[in-house]
Amino acid sequence: MRSLIIRKLASQIVLGISLILLIFGVSRFIMLFNFGNSSLLTGHSNELIRMFLRGLRFDLRIATIAHAPFLLLGLFFLPWPSLAQSYIKKLHYVAAFLGLVAFVTAVCNYYYYATYDSYFDVFIFGLLEEDKKAVLQNMWDDYPILRFIASTIFAGFIFGRAMKWLWKVLDTRSWKPWSKKTTAIFTVIFISCYAISARGSVGTFPLRRSDAQVSNLKLINMVTPNAMMALDWAISDHRKDSRYPIADDNEGQKLFSKFLGHSIPKSEVSLQQFTYRTPKNLYLEQHPPHVVFALMESLSNHLLIYDAPPRRDFLGAWRTYWQSDYTFTRFMPDGNGTMEALAHLLVSSPVQNISQSRAQRTPFESNLVRPYKLKGYRTIFITSGNGSWRNLSSFLKGLGFDEVVEQNDLVNRYSGAKLGAWGTFDEFTFRYAEERLEEADQKGEKLFIMILSITNHPPYEVPSTFKQPPHELDESIRQRLSAFPYNIDSVIASFQYANDSIGRFIQRIEKKAIGDHTLIAATGDHNMRAIGYPDPKECVLKNSVPFFLHVPHIYQQQLPGLVYDPKRVGSHKDIMPTLYALSLSDTPYYRRGVNLLAKNVNSPWYFAYNEEIGLTEEGAYQLTGQPAFYPWRDGTGLMVLTGGNLDSKHRTELDRIMSYKSLLSWQLNRQVNRQP
Repeated sequence: MRSLIIRKLASQIVLGISLILLIFGVSRFIMLFNFGNSSLLTGHSNELIRMFLRGLRFDLRIATIAHAPFLLLGLFFLPWPSLAQSYIKKLHYVAAFLGLVAFVTAVCNYYYYATYDSYFDVFIFGLLEEDKKAVLQNMWDDYPILRFIASTIFAGFIFGRAMKWLWKVLDTRSWKPWSKKTTAIFTVIFISCYAISARGSVGTFPLRRSDAQVSNLKLINMVTPNAMMALDWAISDHRKDSRYPIADDNEGQKLFSKFLGHSIPKSEVSLQQFTYRTPKNLYLEQHPPHVVFALMESLSNHLLIYDAPPRRDFLGAWRTYWQSDYTFTRFMPDGNGTMEALAHLLVSSPVQNISQSRAQRTPFESNLVRPYKLKGYRTIFITSGNGSWRNLSSFLKGLGFDEVVEQNDLVNRYSGAKLGAWGTFDEFTFRYAEERLEEADQKGEKLFIMILSITNHPPYEVPSTFKQPPHELDESIRQRLSAFPYNIDSVIASFQYANDSIGRFIQRIEKKAIGDHTLIAATGDHNMRAIGYPDPKECVLKNSVPFFLHVPHIYQQQLPGLVYDPKRVGSHKDIMPTLYALSLSDTPYYRRGVNLLAKNVNSPWYFAYNEEIGLTEEGAYQLTGQPAFYPWRDGTGLMVLTGGNLDSKHRTELDRIMSYKSLLSWQLNRQVNRQP
């Protein structure tokens, strides 16, 4: 009797495991077919084979782990045959349920990849911490929710019926009795195979995240693990995000030595390594300018390459300044989300939930506003979004911003400002900034204003008063942007509106007295979502945003040694060093980058950093997955050549940039734990 129970139990468990393997295997094929193409995958046949075999091991690992509690419970019931048989007869419900969970996660992972170009990662927890109502509204607008619900119900029904039918087929077959010896051998072999499957490996280590890297083609690596495995990694990363271990001196010494390119003694391992000072300038001391820094929602270099007036005008009123001022396009955000960008910019934090963690009240030495507060500036943060988002208002005030102005303040102040899913329209943030600059001049104040725009964001709505510039899209452009789960014309309209809004702001400022002493900077928080970049030649384009600087002529004349080279690479880490140098004389600040307008930028800090990719004047370094170097295709663009050799020189530079990535965590932990 027990041999029969064990065999039936094993059969039920294997049926359930097989269903999960089938679901994840089919989802892998679908993702590869929909997000890839034959030209992209040509020449990667061996890697595709590794992907499916490695993917099968990931699927087997998840499926066996999911069924393990039910297998153990069945073995526990062995001393009671009638109870065990009754339990086994119900296991097809468990198989159907676990199969449905696999189906739901696979579908969600599909749409997550379509939007964020990644399997489930830690960013998903950022979405959970967003405005719940707005997120749900976006999901309803942008994704086939009703079809997903209907398909889930249908899948649950099919899985339930299929598992029940398969079990009946097995249960009614003739089961020949086994001897105790045969039963024991079968049980040992089954349990051993099960344990190996749950481990995913017979080697020293179980199947791990690093095993998902089977190719230098990102798409292949992204579809290798299944959705549940990726979600498990995301949960693990999220837990780590909340921890701030002591920053060890030995680790710091190794990181600094590798990053700086020379050994440093342990006595010099401290946050002082990040300390720098702006040059002394008498004119700045006597004529400190106002500084406005706008972090623009989804300001995309990709969309800007399609700008081709008069047929397509994506810049609007910004065009004149875009062409005549300082614009860097080989430029990257530090992270790939709005809060990630803010965390890096505000306090040099690679942890995006810093504003909601126990570290939120840390007296950060890396505080962006500290140099301006030191020089007597009044600091204002203006957003057309909600100040309670990610505890932002409270966090900013803790950093020392004198005022935080958000959507409700703007709606109360301006009759035309209406609340949408994520906030009000960007024009009102710029209008408010303009008014405060004029007031500051009257009061003799100096202002540092930071703006967070919001309109160029799903659901991509613009005010009815906006007169949209020409936006004729070729079929090739529509095809390239076809992965958007939104109406492409609405996306383009909101992009044009946001750019025109800041352009009109600069236009108005220039015509007034404040224009002579107001610096204006702008960059994107991240690239547009959901375009899709499976081709490695677009690895820079995928994340790239521009950096724009408007510097009044008198300051250009009074600041010696300004050099504008549009080919220079840069990232968010370079913005504040540039602004400090243009506005503050002889002032200490926390350095992570360089002044991009300096005569000489040759420094260990001169490179562009994004959590996925690093840039130098030679090309791009892949920082995730398999190490790779891609040389620039030409002297000014964002496209790279594939197949760049990672020789000893490039390996050294890659290791150096990776050490910077680790230094970010080290210095944050150092600050949070109040270590010098």
